[in-house]
Amino acid sequence: MKDMSSGQLPFGLAEIRAEVGRCGVAGDTGDGRYFTPSHRTILRSCAFVRPIDSSQAFYQWQKRRKMWWRKFSASPGRFSVTDVQSVEEGQRAEICAEFPWGSQNVECVTLRGSAPFDKLDNARRQIFEARDGRKRVTPHVIESWTTLECAVFTFLCDSHDEVRLSGVPKEVMRFHRKLAPYKLAFSASSSSSATSEELSQLATYLTRQLRKAGVSTLLLPDVAKRSQESQFLRNDEMGVPYTAVLNDNTLKTGVLGLRSRETTLKVRY
Repeated sequence: MKDMSSGQLPFGLAEIRAEVGRCGVAGDTGDGRYFTPSHRTILRSCAFVRPIDSSQAFYQWQKRRKMWWRKFSASPGRFSVTDVQSVEEGQRAEICAEFPWGSQNVECVTLRGSAPFDKLDNARRQIFEARDGRKRVTPHVIESWTTLECAVFTFLCDSHDEVRLSGVPKEVMRFHRKLAPYKLAFSASSSSSATSEELSQLATYLTRQLRKAGVSTLLLPDVAKRSQESQFLRNDEMGVPYTAVLNDNTLKTGVLGLRSRETTLKVRY
């Protein structure tokens, strides 16, 4: 990697690996233990930076990582960065998410400085040296660490919400549109069994075209056999951000509606 950057700083490395360890944190019997399963996929990145830039880069990386979590969150305000603490590995800040059961650590960002190279002999240490202008320096390392399972469970918990419809609590999943397994689903309402079959065929045709275009689309067999509101609710429960609304007029005019899960407004197209 150093050669690919012509020996100049900064450069970075990313690692994905499987790990088997203890489930949860010692003494944790609450909901937080589910964020650290015994079988997990480590997601780790290391940035190698100039020593003179390491402190500034460390704080910038904390900010960027917090913004990344907020970008895909249904409630961006739940994510925050803790104060920097001195640990054995160096200076560490944690990105945390606030849930009903408390604060949950979802990622660690650590400024390790030159510590990873300090115990190497001179010959091996020189392998990691990089150019800083005309001189060669030992880079400082900024490490970011989380797990795939933690990220998935975090966004599952983040997207879960309860709304009241007609006085009855209903559960919905408010996935970010880029994280939603399905981007679009269909809802159809008809006045007769004949038009119901035509709407089902139209929904099937549109689903095939959308999938060919790379849009993950959900089409269920009872799309025209349930009430429109029950179809909307089911799609909301599954976290589908948009619903294409078909009705009798769609067959006559070619115009359909597009309902947003977040606003519940329907726009005609």
